[in-house]
Amino acid sequence: MWSRCGKCKNNDGTSKSTKRVLLSTAACGFSFGKFLELSFSSHSSLHSLSSCGHSFHKDFLYFFGLGPMVAMFKYSPVVTYSVSLPPQEMEFNSSFRGDFLKNDSENVYSRGISMFLEIEKSLMNLGDRYVKGSSKEFSAIVEMLKQEKAQFEVEIQNAKNASEDNAVWNLLSLNRLRLDLLLESCTWDHRLHALLSSDFITMNPDPETEINPNTSSDSETHPTEDTRAEENGSDQDFLIKPTTEDLDPTVEVYSSSSVTLSVLRNPENDKSWIWAPFAEIRREYIEDLRKGYLPKFEFYKSFEEESTSRKLISDEGSRMHIPLGLDDYIVSDYEDEFSSIIACALTLLKDAKEEDDLKSNEGSQTLPRLFSLNSPNWSSFGSLDSESSSQSPPANSLHSNSFDGLDLLESLVSYGASHPEVSMGPGKNRKYSVVCVYEAPFRELRDRCCPSEEEYIASLSRCKNWDAKGGKSKSFFAKTLDDRFIIKEIKRTEFDSFMKFATSYFEYMNQCSTHGNQTCLAKIVGIYQVVIRGTKNGRETRHDLLVMENLSFGRQIARQYDLKGALHARFSTAGDGSGDVLLDQNFVNDMNVSPLYVSRKSKRTLQRAVYNDTLFLNSINVMDYSLLVGVDIQKRELVCGIIDYVRQYTWDKQLENWVKSSLVLPKNQLPTIVSPKEYKKRFRKFIDTHFLSVPDHWCSRRSSNPCKLCGPAPDPSSAIKSVNQDEDGEQNGSSV
Repeated sequence: MWSRCGKCKNNDGTSKSTKRVLLSTAACGFSFGKFLELSFSSHSSLHSLSSCGHSFHKDFLYFFGLGPMVAMFKYSPVVTYSVSLPPQEMEFNSSFRGDFLKNDSENVYSRGISMFLEIEKSLMNLGDRYVKGSSKEFSAIVEMLKQEKAQFEVEIQNAKNASEDNAVWNLLSLNRLRLDLLLESCTWDHRLHALLSSDFITMNPDPETEINPNTSSDSETHPTEDTRAEENGSDQDFLIKPTTEDLDPTVEVYSSSSVTLSVLRNPENDKSWIWAPFAEIRREYIEDLRKGYLPKFEFYKSFEEESTSRKLISDEGSRMHIPLGLDDYIVSDYEDEFSSIIACALTLLKDAKEEDDLKSNEGSQTLPRLFSLNSPNWSSFGSLDSESSSQSPPANSLHSNSFDGLDLLESLVSYGASHPEVSMGPGKNRKYSVVCVYEAPFRELRDRCCPSEEEYIASLSRCKNWDAKGGKSKSFFAKTLDDRFIIKEIKRTEFDSFMKFATSYFEYMNQCSTHGNQTCLAKIVGIYQVVIRGTKNGRETRHDLLVMENLSFGRQIARQYDLKGALHARFSTAGDGSGDVLLDQNFVNDMNVSPLYVSRKSKRTLQRAVYNDTLFLNSINVMDYSLLVGVDIQKRELVCGIIDYVRQYTWDKQLENWVKSSLVLPKNQLPTIVSPKEYKKRFRKFIDTHFLSVPDHWCSRRSSNPCKLCGPAPDPSSAIKSVNQDEDGEQNGSSV
């Protein structure tokens, strides 16, 4: 054998080696393990330095030769990772990556400035029509426009300069600014119409000088609110019909277009509201929204067809604007973002519950409401029967109140046994229906793991499509912009499976939280059925959506593994950095080449969590779940969590197991899909075998002179172990 220092170099760049020494026969008989024990057991030699000043153990290379073969040993540090399980209380960070907020604020700013410039141009075209007697009043109108424009610029600048730590709430503030632009467009549409049809003396009364030749104040072209109310046959206010305790509470809604709210009155009867300060108009408007009402505007088409104002009325007018909290935050729906529709439904549901509490406290039976409490139709297997629950009205029954889409808050909340349904949209043919499955138990779960329901709704208010790689289901995935939650569209069979074991899931999660039991289940915090109806053909599309926590939230994940405990057909050819999720065989190969070591304590924690969760999942007949493992190099943590645990072992999975076992797989190999009991055993064995641990203590705990890595020996009485026995006779060691 011989050795040399790996750091010292000769003048010619080579390293100087020691003389070769022949090993004695006794030394050659040592095992490799004994060699390592003797090499590291001497504390004095471990910290001693060579003549060149370098460490014998860390800096020297040792060579052992036998004939033409040479074995070299060198020191290399071992990076020990800790295991991070899903926390009981989720952290919320309202910031998010990218320039989405900046681009969104720029879009709102450009549309707002363009709208004000168009209105200013329209006013200038009208300015020459007024004689000196009315010029003073007209100049006041121009000054009003300048003040409103200046106020908009201040508010949009505040939104741009807002802290990125509150990016989610800043987006809700931008929704409020969009609502402001919609109100500005509608208000100035009324103001311009009033100026065109006013009794002011004009220098040139020629109708060709009007802004829009199509503009007309004829009552036949623009019916009044009272006229439309008579046509629709709804001339009553919103009423509540009291019920007895023996019957389900039923609240009937009588939609009336003749209801006048606050300062927003019928312009044909009283035009004074349009000249009120815009801040007052907005305040009254939002106050009415908080009460569940939506004031209606008549659109007089004072703007050109391609103008920004017309586009604002068309785009934002067809969108819901629902106040959240008391800080002028607005939740809006975006049809291509399912989470925003869910956020709108939860906001309305939250407001409905608060109204119920208020009504209960005050003992009132006459509080005006916009909600009807009815039982949704559920099929025998527990899913919403969309065909029977929401029949589209005939086309001739549809009518347009005010301009398109501004009566969206005439919403309907129906309560099934445990699954309230929130319908949102204009008229009877509401655009959206959202069934909040097991709303109360999920709300209790979120109360334990989320800071507040408002934080949850704000996070869901915007999302982006997400290409989740690695799975075979090809399901739709989306992430909230703050990365806090993942929205996944699940299959009908998965939805039905969850409906069967939902009660057990809530009980298990409550036990883990109450007793502090280890669990690595990625929390499912909501399941929703979203029905979207086409505005023209009334065609319905239904989406069963699952909202779960994102295990990678706030982390820099270098690579991820999706582990099922099986090796057959579980290899991904994706290279590093491609963003693909690696599989079981990749994990095994990587552990052989570049192991990820975890401390013994961390492995025991992971084992306890996996044992608890697999025992529970086996009890509810669930299989085909995965352990998602993310490698966080920055924090030196393995982020672990069990996902995809909503599939039960039904007859189709049993058939798949039989076909693959009999016809596809070679002998002595099991398919990925096996019974829950076999799946549990295989899953546990994989975790025990392939997660490599290193000792927490590198010397004997009884040593009177422990090394620096170990520190003082722990008190034996500080840890008490209990052993739990599962139904298979397997022992589960857990700390108490």
